[in-house]
Amino acid sequence: MIKNTLGCLYRDRYFRVDDFARLQKRLLTNLVRHAASNVPFYRQYFSSSSPADFSLEQLPIVDKEMIMENFSQFLGREDIEFEDIAKFTRDKKNIGQYFKEKYLVALTSGTTGRVGYFLYDVSTWSAFRGAVTGRVLRHRLTPYQVSRFSYGRRYKMAMVVANHGHYITYLLSLFNPGPFK
Repeated sequence: MIKNTLGCLYRDRYFRVDDFARLQKRLLTNLVRHAASNVPFYRQYFSSSSPADFSLEQLPIVDKEMIMENFSQFLGREDIEFEDIAKFTRDKKNIGQYFKEKYLVALTSGTTGRVGYFLYDVSTWSAFRGAVTGRVLRHRLTPYQVSRFSYGRRYKMAMVVANHGHYITYLLSLFNPGPFK
């Protein structure tokens, strides 16, 4: 996570517009290729075209409702059933625990009328936490200062979050590394 935080802070301070454009294009291309190969919804979507020949505007617009109605088509994992995830999240002892010891499950609160379920594997969760931490701290700390807090010093900050649920902000606070608690 520290590596991702430092990377985010470095890019924020030193990247030029064209550097960001190249990075975004590379990451988006990798994401689309992965989705076209591994996610049934996107495999079907790209069946008549190449994931290498696309523009962002051509990608289908999806929302939480569509994802939840077609959960297995978006998940791309045959070993995971929606009902198993829902059952896992109903047990409060599982908050902050990994589903099947591989995936962190985050929920939306359901204010739009439907709860959203989202899974993160360990490496994606680490990258996400690093990016969020980097974005939160970007105006406060330089990459050097973050590295100083990574080795036994504390940086204090507060968050107001809904707790006792699999909510993303609560999970972020639970998984904050020791030096940042």
